[in-house]
Amino acid sequence: MNKKVIAVIIYGIMGSFYAFVDPRTIVKLGLGLGIRHNDRVLIGIILLIIAVSLIYSLFFQRKSKSF
Repeated sequence: MNKKVIAVIIYGIMGSFYAFVDPRTIVKLGLGLGIRHNDRVLIGIILLIIAVSLIYSLFFQRKSKSF
């Protein structure tokens, strides 16, 4: 498997988890990181942005031209 595909899966799952799961559930699971809910959502959104940009780079890879 391509490293980008693995990164998309991991970042997508982690980003979705931190952005959309109830904050009480995150804290009960011990994954709160000791930060506020707003900060966890921000981290989740950043991870989702990274995952989407990796998906874009997978679909629209440019072939390198040799000179």
